[in-house]
Amino acid sequence: SAGDASEPNPSFDLARPLQLNQPVGGTICPAGDLDYFKLTLPPDARGNLRVKLAGLPDSIQPWLTVYNEKRQEIGSLGSTRGEPLHWQGSVTAGGEYFIMLRDREFHNGLNWEGWDDTGSLTRYTLEADFQPVGAAELEPNDKIEQAEEIKIGETKLCAMFPAGDHDFFKFTVPDEVQMFQLAVSGLRPQTAARLLCFDKDRRLISYESPARRDGRLILNTILQPGTYFLGVLPADFHNGKYNE
Repeated sequence: SAGDASEPNPSFDLARPLQLNQPVGGTICPAGDLDYFKLTLPPDARGNLRVKLAGLPDSIQPWLTVYNEKRQEIGSLGSTRGEPLHWQGSVTAGGEYFIMLRDREFHNGLNWEGWDDTGSLTRYTLEADFQPVGAAELEPNDKIEQAEEIKIGETKLCAMFPAGDHDFFKFTVPDEVQMFQLAVSGLRPQTAARLLCFDKDRRLISYESPARRDGRLILNTILQPGTYFLGVLPADFHNGKYNE
């Protein structure tokens, strides 16, 4: 960008460093300018990455793309007439992430305007923040083979994250038949989840769905001595094989 101290940053290798919660400025200038930024998340990062862009003039149709450490696209978002962008995506690993900003193709009602036909000296503001999600120490437990040990009477702090997450747990019933109450609490109202119980051979023996209004799943069942598995799964997902 003309007169911009952050330039040139038109590629991954020349990406400008970006710190979380520290806004930076830039310009889309000259026409066809690409602005790359790079931020680093801690190794155990697990949560929601959010990127905000504002301040562009009406002449720019902003397009924002986010890439992971392997420089693979994980999300993108665009708007028209310089409108602000608010992108959010799930992150399950730390490392370097890249953000690319440019003008985009736009249909003005008569014809298409190319992404590289407009520039502006008006400065934009770009900011990124990260909202961690807890219980990373229990992951991965997406398969029965990875089930996390839980003792009778013990409470585990977990999170259904990212979307489509499966959480499996394993527990042992001692040497007598007992009535058990298996419970999940703290689910948000918009979370559709199922609580399933499997025997040692991974056969489904009981389940509860959907969650109650108070965010709980409660399953009452009689269990013989032995090893059992619990699964907390999205209610709208089933691949036919719970052990995969």
